Amino acid sequence: MNIKLINQILLLIFIVLIFICYNRTEFFSTNPPFKIDVLYTWVGEHENNNNDIRLANNNELQYSIRSVMENLPWINRIFILMNPPVHIPSWFNTSYKKYVTLLDQTDTFPKNSKLPNKNSDAIETTMANILNLSEHFIYMNDDLFIGKKCNYTDFFSRDGKVNLDIYLKARRPMLLKNKLDILKYKYPIHGKWNKHIPIPYLKSELKNYINEYSDYVNWIRSYNSRPNNCIMCTQFNLLCPCQQQHYPFSIYLHKKKKVNLIKLNSSDIHLIKNRYKHNFKLLLKKNKAYKFICINNGTIKDKDDIIYYLNKLFPTKPFFEK
Repeated sequence: MNIKLINQILLLIFIVLIFICYNRTEFFSTNPPFKIDVLYTWVGEHENNNNDIRLANNNELQYSIRSVMENLPWINRIFILMNPPVHIPSWFNTSYKKYVTLLDQTDTFPKNSKLPNKNSDAIETTMANILNLSEHFIYMNDDLFIGKKCNYTDFFSRDGKVNLDIYLKARRPMLLKNKLDILKYKYPIHGKWNKHIPIPYLKSELKNYINEYSDYVNWIRSYNSRPNNCIMCTQFNLLCPCQQQHYPFSIYLHKKKKVNLIKLNSSDIHLIKNRYKHNFKLLLKKNKAYKFICINNGTIKDKDDIIYYLNKLFPTKPFFEK
């Protein structure tokens, strides 16, 4: 090999090493360059006598928080938005304020709103009103769990965009084709049901979205409990789901060039929605770590199994747990 070429290669390697050394936090650190919070919406702890799959409490939040503390150590703070009034979860000790902010719907809904509002689609339209919530945050339900160590780049790009797996070809007008516009609102672009996983958000853009479609959003908030989405949507000549905001907001962000498109596959997401004992045993036996685990549709009759196996999956208590 030519000596001159060898020297050029060595010089290039030296320059690359110098660059990496001066930017080692970017190359090797999992710490994000901006604050990232986690936000939960929570129906509350004391509704566990209700066998409704949307309201039953099986202590999922306790273990979901454990999964976040264990696998997202770079998180800035956890916010829990609950049905009013605010109450401290029974498993918290007095140190929770160092890391967790508790608030209820009176902090986010407009004054004179009928509360509590049990329509999750309506509640999610108020998240941008949370004081001190960071610009970059991850929205989670209490039945979602982080199954393995994740970097912040699993949720946001290094330049602050949201990482989303969205099927752009599903974009369609919200109003059904050749149908009368009954509500006469400005609608966002419709898509499809969103995957039930943790979702990264940009607070300022959510505010912009809510302001742009304010009449439509206020219509959603007028439903105090979650309607039978498809039947109600058809009544107003709208595609189903017509109230869920995750996909329309994702398309809004994409249009504003705030989305980094990614692809999640079956090795990233694991859903358990029935035969809890059997499916938990399979999950533990395989010892396979998924990024996101969802324990869906559990009622109080499943509580003992769900708690037993969640404790197997996430045994480590954070410092603010009794």
